[in-house]
Amino acid sequence: MDITQSISRKCNCLDNSKMETFFSTLKREMYFGHEKEFKTREQLSTAIDEYIEYYNKERIQMKLGYLPPLIFREKIAWHYFMSSFEGSPHSAGGMAQPYKGMLPTSAGSRPEYDNSRISSSGHC
Repeated sequence: MDITQSISRKCNCLDNSKMETFFSTLKREMYFGHEKEFKTREQLSTAIDEYIEYYNKERIQMKLGYLPPLIFREKIAWHYFMSSFEGSPHSAGGMAQPYKGMLPTSAGSRPEYDNSRISSSGHC
């Protein structure tokens, strides 16, 4: 597995904050506290692959309207597709606000995070 941390020419990671946030979440949720459970690089690599799959397809995120990233991207793609048809109800408001109506307008009740998917071995 070849994962390289992104660093800018100035040797800081501020220009890639989204990936740095993801790496922080990955380490916090699946690695820290389970370091000794990975006996080989292959075990760690498999666990990271499984976590990325889980993160994209199942892990809900408040900033995405309590949806996993893959489902959110599918909704955005559908919105863009439907807005391309003239007279479509989705075309009202144009493309300037693609997220309008897709995210909750108030905090409301936040669903509990279900971490039962992550086993005690740290694998997803």
